[in-house]
Amino acid sequence: MKSLTQLLLLLSALATPPALAVPDLLDYQGRLPGVAAGTTRADLTFTLYDRASGGTALWSETLPGVPLTDGLFSVQLGLTAPGISLQFDGADRWLEIQVDGGPPVAPRSRIGSVPHAILSGIAERADRAAEADHALTADYADTAGTALNVDGADISPTSVAIAGYGPVISADGQWLGEPTGLEGPEGPRGETGPAGPQGETGPRGPVGGGFGAIYTKMCFNRNSSVRSYYDCACNAGDTILSGGAYTDSGGVIRESRPINTTTWRVACSNFYGNNQACHGFVITCSQ
Repeated sequence: MKSLTQLLLLLSALATPPALAVPDLLDYQGRLPGVAAGTTRADLTFTLYDRASGGTALWSETLPGVPLTDGLFSVQLGLTAPGISLQFDGADRWLEIQVDGGPPVAPRSRIGSVPHAILSGIAERADRAAEADHALTADYADTAGTALNVDGADISPTSVAIAGYGPVISADGQWLGEPTGLEGPEGPRGETGPAGPQGETGPRGPVGGGFGAIYTKMCFNRNSSVRSYYDCACNAGDTILSGGAYTDSGGVIRESRPINTTTWRVACSNFYGNNQACHGFVITCSQ
């Protein structure tokens, strides 16, 4: 009986799976600025620092031949250089990247408390990690290049900058980028505001060129002298407006027109075309 009990305890121990160790890996995705078109692979060196610039290098790893798609990459840090999880003690860390042994890509990317999910194996809050075993999301990215895809996820950056351009959104949410194209459609017309105060009277304008007082002038009536034409002028300085004449029965007004700005001319003839006296001559003038 004792032997049977010991055997059952042994089988029970063998059937119980051991506690799974949390992997010492950090999933990391990003985009490399300035990568030459057509580049599909590159050797990437990742170095973890305790400060945004300068500071102490805490951990480093070089991954050869990392696949690139338009500069995008996705790697697991800690594959060849274990111990990355030991560098997170609650303080922020900054990750620096070098491409094919070249100069570091600036600026370094801040990695906050998310990597603690590596130590605990779980995410403290849903916005800390997309999955319990996926420790990096856009919530803790200084730049959009830190996250490969944030579809359907909330992001909480302290500011937003574009490589080669600079900041486009400030820490207080103000747009700093190019304003072209940001104007939306015209809104509805607002209500008419109250009338403003009466303005001051403007200066007097120039006097127009209209007519002054108009008068009629009788040049003669029942004139019996026979002449080839007759002239009648307005008073000095006044302007001729119109004129006219009349004759006896059978007479014809051969001419009736202004000859300048002050004088009107008329001429009369009989039925046979001979000069004949104009018996009446009246003009209209303007002062």
